[in-house]
Amino acid sequence: MKINPVIILLLLFNLYLCKFPDNKTRDDIEEIYKAKFLVFDINDNKLNNLYLENSKNYAFPNTIRINNKGILFMSVPRHLFGDKIDSYIPSSINYLKDDKLVPWPNLEENDFNNGRIHSIVGFEIDLDGNMYLLNQKKNKERELLVYYKNGTIKDIYNLTQVTTHRHHESLLTNIVLDLTYNFAYISDTGKIFERNFIQGQLKNETKSSLIILNLQNKVAIRFLRKEKSSIPDINHKKINDKIEINNIGLYGIALTCDKRFLYYSPVKSNKLYKINTYYLQDERTIRNKDIYELDKKYGSFELMSSARGLFYYTSIEENSVLVNFYQKTLSFDNLRSVRHGEIFDDNIPISLTFNGTSGFLFYLVNKHNIFINDNLNKELDINKDNFFIYKVKTNDRSYLYPCNIYSYIPNSFWIGIVGTSLLFSYAVIKLIFFVAKLSPKKKEEILKQNEEELVYINDDDSNN
Repeated sequence: MKINPVIILLLLFNLYLCKFPDNKTRDDIEEIYKAKFLVFDINDNKLNNLYLENSKNYAFPNTIRINNKGILFMSVPRHLFGDKIDSYIPSSINYLKDDKLVPWPNLEENDFNNGRIHSIVGFEIDLDGNMYLLNQKKNKERELLVYYKNGTIKDIYNLTQVTTHRHHESLLTNIVLDLTYNFAYISDTGKIFERNFIQGQLKNETKSSLIILNLQNKVAIRFLRKEKSSIPDINHKKINDKIEINNIGLYGIALTCDKRFLYYSPVKSNKLYKINTYYLQDERTIRNKDIYELDKKYGSFELMSSARGLFYYTSIEENSVLVNFYQKTLSFDNLRSVRHGEIFDDNIPISLTFNGTSGFLFYLVNKHNIFINDNLNKELDINKDNFFIYKVKTNDRSYLYPCNIYSYIPNSFWIGIVGTSLLFSYAVIKLIFFVAKLSPKKKEEILKQNEEELVYINDDDSNN
């Protein structure tokens, strides 16, 4: 069988491009979802009519994640506007099918009055498809619900005693998982709505915190409640007349792929903070010297680290997703931008996710900003598009996957790596062709000649 060396070289080069891509993003951004308001795919006509009459102008998507089958899930918070509006939003956790939201695992589990799932803001999906939902219950209790991929409940972790404001509206917004050591890290953003602040209390006095949950022992501990790193920066600049960064504390968190470091940041802040997870898992008292401060330059909602060791985050000021390409350290001097529209548009990116090993980054754009602080009485303008999901090729994957050990090789090294790989591949191909051309007869002759030479040498030695 003849083997075309050109085809082999092309396959090897394609493998290199897929496995070890250069530090760049692409401009071929694709819009995969667009809606004026959320449409639910349910069989309950009465509930659907109540939703369309009362709640469609308020419901908005908050977080997106994609499971190991490539199915995109979306959370819709239901604890913001009061029972009349919240109770008619059919489901708080859904998957997207034909531009409609399908309740997961079913409509009954999401029932506002009798179901287990009340209101979800942040959630995560592990590599096996299991769901981790941060549930804001109607009675103001907070919990983590863990479901198997088939929709049956696996575990329930009550987090009420470790939330920052147990008798107010603590908001559990993000969760990242370390399933190597069985820990979950959860951001409690605290109070962000005007109605939750007592008279005379400044909005920047909200107490955010970080919750560390031992998934095996079911023990949860609260950290950073009194740290300035979790408090919004009231001096952070206003963007423009359309978008203003409100006084929101710790929201975005990201875990490195080696699970050694946790990043976090308040929304209204241009700072990024880094802490060794060993201090958190060991239940130590966190001191200022344990927290490393970085300048990420922009305010942002969601943060994400990747298997390549890169850092992605939504930028409110730039109205885009920024990618920090770095070699071993976060410098934020070498950024790439993924922009979905005109800068200073009134839609902002809020959530990020990868699609398995496909290399695509998905991000959600919505009008989250109009429902913050004093704006809960506002409604969506459903005469125009309000929600979008975009995808772009980044040749990257989630932090949940093992680290790519080649992610820290400087770009200049790749020229030598590619050249050496091609030369080695060419040498292997030449060797294969040489061996393939040898007939069995020629192989026997070569072996016979070798044996005769050895016999001759041995006879000569014996005569001497």
